[in-house]
Amino acid sequence: QKEDVADEISLPPQTELTEILHFTPVESTFYRQQHEECAMAARAVLTTLQKQQRTTLDDSSSMKVLEKVLKLRQACCHPQVGGKGAYALNKKVLTMEEILTQLRARAKNECEEGQRGIISATNGLAAISILQEEPMVAMRLYRDIIESVLKGEEDGIRADPLPHLHTCHNLAEI
Repeated sequence: QKEDVADEISLPPQTELTEILHFTPVESTFYRQQHEECAMAARAVLTTLQKQQRTTLDDSSSMKVLEKVLKLRQACCHPQVGGKGAYALNKKVLTMEEILTQLRARAKNECEEGQRGIISATNGLAAISILQEEPMVAMRLYRDIIESVLKGEEDGIRADPLPHLHTCHNLAEI
């Protein structure tokens, strides 16, 4: 036991320091995603246990959960170490500021991808409305797209020009 040899190895007493951190929205999203991945792995293992009517974890199930917990812990120490291994391809150790820049760029790309999907789906719904001879519904949908694009531009989210042009052209045609 550690206490049996504490005098011999001259270890200072253990101290614990708790510091409350305030994350930026990007950091908060990153850590929330890491936490959700860990929680999903645990839920999957527990669901399997319930289906198999077992009450204890086998080694394989334990490892699935513990691997995710380890990555979560590592990501909390430094996002380049744990997490999704998003920066593993980059051989250089990044500073926290460089990581934050990459996280922001990734978040922006995810927003732009999401906006593309919304614009595409909404253009499709507007086209269906035109086919169903509901031009007022189509006009509202096209205007919603334009508002979304303008709002995105205010937030630094760039819309693809061709779908936006498609929207404006179709709205003008109604």
